[in-house]
Amino acid sequence: MVSFRSTIKALSSVLALAAVSNAQISTFINRSATGYSASFNVPASGNDTFIQLNGPASAGWVGTGIGTGMKGALMFVIYSDGNGGVTASARLGLGEFEPEFEESILYELLEGSGVADGIMTANIRCSNCREWNGGSLDVNSTAQNLLWSVGNNEQIATTDKSATIHQHRLYGFYTLNMVAATGGNDTNPFTSNDSVVSTGSSIAAPRTKADRVLIAHGVIMGVTFVLLFPFGAALIRLLNNRVPNALALHRGVQIFNMILVFIGMIMGVWRSSMTGTQWRSYHQVMGIIIVCLLPLQAVLGQMHHRQFLITGMRSTWSYAHIWFGRIVIILGIVNGGIGLGPELANASRGWVITYLVVVAIMAALYALFYLLKERSREVRRQKSIPLKEVM
Repeated sequence: MVSFRSTIKALSSVLALAAVSNAQISTFINRSATGYSASFNVPASGNDTFIQLNGPASAGWVGTGIGTGMKGALMFVIYSDGNGGVTASARLGLGEFEPEFEESILYELLEGSGVADGIMTANIRCSNCREWNGGSLDVNSTAQNLLWSVGNNEQIATTDKSATIHQHRLYGFYTLNMVAATGGNDTNPFTSNDSVVSTGSSIAAPRTKADRVLIAHGVIMGVTFVLLFPFGAALIRLLNNRVPNALALHRGVQIFNMILVFIGMIMGVWRSSMTGTQWRSYHQVMGIIIVCLLPLQAVLGQMHHRQFLITGMRSTWSYAHIWFGRIVIILGIVNGGIGLGPELANASRGWVITYLVVVAIMAALYALFYLLKERSREVRRQKSIPLKEVM
């Protein structure tokens, strides 16, 4: 007669076997990048790791990485092979630079990989992804740190695993429960109907050196073009007839602002060199042009001042200085808005709205100030009161 204890033991063994036979998958679904998801499965035995990566084909490439940051992370990047399939490239992160293809990582694409309905899918079996030079995958972690990234819509169609990829348009960090991802012995868990799926969570991205430089660049340029340059332009009108050295103050403030802009430009170029994204956008090219126009604006101001000392009234140089300065400021403000876009700073909606509101307020104040000063000029002209030099 079979004992009750034996029956329970046998039943437990069957249930355990059934649990092992079903692949356990942990999945991260990205809400900010439509179509992006990454899934992991750790088989119950052996050293393989299964990874599924999905992402929009329109992005050009998508990737996921194992690690807390780019440096030392093991990444898988996928892009179209040009024939309806995908190329999967295993890469090691070097820091805030393009990751390099790593030949020592052994992996293969499995059934179900390809491009369909605008979504790239790669089902990957990797035989040595649990430890590499610079990092490791902790299969016993309930919150394994991982990275995600989405390309900048630059189309790639090649089977070359070391193909050049440019800076991501979107990126972030997430965690997966690798304990919940452990189980099953399928040769391809992503095509199994018996897989059990659990979900991961997004986590806040730690700020890198490049991020801090980018923030400093944006703050310096935004404050200077939106606030300080207009203030410097209005300063001589505000202080004219009130202090004897209004022109010197105007000149000093604007020179200081120019120095700030040059510092901001250097930080922007520095950040681009960190990420290998020099001359990749209109914002960068337009920014350099705007900065180069500033010395010309200073020359126009000096010519205006010389002519005014001779004639005591505005000249062609005066209007050139005034309107050229306004155009440069407007271009700088517009370029700042471009820089906040998803392909560069990828600023949040709140920051974009804040920038636009501040710009609108400053534009309204400057317009009101200009109208009041012009009205004052007209009144003084009618009374034939001599005008001092104004901008």
